[in-house]
Amino acid sequence: MSENGVPTGWTSVPPASSMRAAQFAVPGEAGPAEVSVFFFGVGQGGDFEANAARWLGQIDEAPGASPARGDLPANDGRTIRWVEASGTIQPSMIGAGPKTPQPGSRLVGAMIEGQGGPWFLKLTGPEATVVKARDSFLMM
Repeated sequence: MSENGVPTGWTSVPPASSMRAAQFAVPGEAGPAEVSVFFFGVGQGGDFEANAARWLGQIDEAPGASPARGDLPANDGRTIRWVEASGTIQPSMIGAGPKTPQPGSRLVGAMIEGQGGPWFLKLTGPEATVVKARDSFLMM
């Protein structure tokens, strides 16, 4: 991790949408992945289940696969809830995503709950790149 909590090697890039608070490019041999960070205001943005359903609606899961979910305690008393799926990421209806279907992809969405939140983060990209970046994403 770098001094600012962003994993080493990740690059801050201009957000592709005004809804994004930040955005990062994640390098990988299989191709780059993307991390999007969203903050809509304290208590805004919906609950985890609504966001998880929306994120999972953005990916057609690989045959026989089912999403994984979990909770992680943060060092400051907040809770990180996450969901993960692999398959084909579909084009975004709001214009800040892929323009064509992206087979062989993975999505990890996380919500940080607690005082000053919620914050929403999403890691998407080629399966191998996301798998390699997953732990760093959840630690961030």
